[in-house]
Amino acid sequence: MTKLCLYISCLITLVACTHSLPSASNQPISPEVIKENFVFATHGNDTLSLDKYEFHSTIDSIKKPVILFAFGGGFKGGDKAYKGYISFFHFLARQGFVVVSTDYRTELKNLETSNIQSPIDFMQVLQQAIDTAVTDFYDATSFILSHHDAWNINPQQIIACGSSAGAITALQATYYRCNQATFALQLPDTFQYAGVISFAGAILDSHVPTWKNKPCPMLLFQGRADNIVPFQQATLAPFGGLWGSETIAASLKKVKASYQFHIVENAGHEIADLPLHRNQYDVMSFITRLIIHKESIVIESQESIPIEQITNPRFTLQDYLNNNLK
Repeated sequence: MTKLCLYISCLITLVACTHSLPSASNQPISPEVIKENFVFATHGNDTLSLDKYEFHSTIDSIKKPVILFAFGGGFKGGDKAYKGYISFFHFLARQGFVVVSTDYRTELKNLETSNIQSPIDFMQVLQQAIDTAVTDFYDATSFILSHHDAWNINPQQIIACGSSAGAITALQATYYRCNQATFALQLPDTFQYAGVISFAGAILDSHVPTWKNKPCPMLLFQGRADNIVPFQQATLAPFGGLWGSETIAASLKKVKASYQFHIVENAGHEIADLPLHRNQYDVMSFITRLIIHKESIVIESQESIPIEQITNPRFTLQDYLNNNLK
């Protein structure tokens, strides 16, 4: 068993024991997760910071893995400290991770929808918004790498994670690194994310995603009826567009990369948030098997309600355009 596996195993045991012991007031003891804030970049009037969540224990001498999380909000808004994320952050911190929730610039917040006359116009502004978010995600990654000794973290175990627009950011950041995009070179030559966890994300490109270098393991959650971020694709030939989780999974299978794809039938964009609460141990299983133990494996699962008839809705690029410009 590696030191990292031993570390996480010890923490899981510690947390389980802690929850089984009542306090003097007969209330369960909750291990303290410490939150710290750091400014990592300034762009004009935008000061970007990140929140670091960590559970300190007696075995902190072992270097910890990192989850770098990007919030959702359609590149129009959002909050890295949104209360719906906190239980997920605390859960991961108690499993032995340093969790970092980062700011990024939301370029669509001042978008004049009257200026969007066609899907092509929207794709152009969306490309700029995504690239800006990825640039900031890289800056946050660089900041973490520069503090790896002070924070006692493993720089080779940084996992990109995000919800909705944040999931697009995490996926796109990994996609650019694997394909050696020019501005992805701001990170060290040898750096790659150890994995990606996407809650209703997609990749933007002019063609079906292709991988110059083999990508890291990925965990993809998405609802088949998502009308905000496409489950399959929202594209316009020959300009391309957004390629959703189903298409990403197919591209990973093509290059024999390891991944886990969790499909929720009849579900919409709520899958950007729900798995953070109800699939926490699925996330841990993915990290343990595909990242820590480096299992070469594909896991595809479908979640549905027995009494429901499964539908396969079709959305056009214009539908996604309308839904995202509301």
